[in-house]
Amino acid sequence: MELDQLFFEAVALPDDEKLDLLDAIVRSLNQRSTATVAFGHLAGAIGQLRNECSERDWDGYDAQPVNAEAVKSAIKFAHLFSIFQFERRIATPEISATPTGGIIFQWHSNDSDLIVGVNSGSSLTFSIVGSEGRVKGSERFANKIPESVQTLLSHFELRV
Repeated sequence: MELDQLFFEAVALPDDEKLDLLDAIVRSLNQRSTATVAFGHLAGAIGQLRNECSERDWDGYDAQPVNAEAVKSAIKFAHLFSIFQFERRIATPEISATPTGGIIFQWHSNDSDLIVGVNSGSSLTFSIVGSEGRVKGSERFANKIPESVQTLLSHFELRV
């Protein structure tokens, strides 16, 4: 339901219900705003990588340029992650280019490191190394962050 329609419907409600609905609308707008800022930060970092790593040998070791498909996949992952990040309070990742033309998102904590990689194609690769060992794999990536990656990301929730 669109926000405009919700506002119009709120007018007809009793005062106590009206305040509850308006409060819910404000919370929703605040959540969207926070996720939008997080996405903007991540998208900006991806754009910077694309500019800095657009030529072959950008690293001095014959690396491939970051490819357009990897950039599109990284932007999609960043968008989905920014929403997930807000809902779960997950730390912001570092973003880097790979020598094969892909982009990786990295999270670090005291006892584990997680890398999620995107390249051309419709899959994510991931690897987590920690005190409990190593887990790695690949998952199809369409319109949501795969459950296995969400589970791994939960290791990087911010403590308050």
